[in-house]
Amino acid sequence: MRITALRNCQTEEYTEPTVKDVITSLEFPKEFTEQLYLKYVQLEGGFWILENEKVTLDPINMHEYIDSPIEEVECNVTYVLADGYASFHMMGTLVRLLSLKY
Repeated sequence: MRITALRNCQTEEYTEPTVKDVITSLEFPKEFTEQLYLKYVQLEGGFWILENEKVTLDPINMHEYIDSPIEEVECNVTYVLADGYASFHMMGTLVRLLSLKY
């Protein structure tokens, strides 16, 4: 999937994370920016996910951005893949957020 976006009046193409991105993310983290929906899932005590029709992300540092459940909201997210972590949520790709704006 490719999405063209404007950033600082320059055109960029978005591509989804690949296996190569996952393998190289520890030494050379690649930043991704997307429009996603922030959702609160009430399983195992509750947690937040970010998703759209193509991807579901499980942020490991969401507590730095939100401290209580909120309604579903669309937001602009910048993240890197979070290698070396595990989660019992099993809801999506583990990521570390760099910014979250809604």
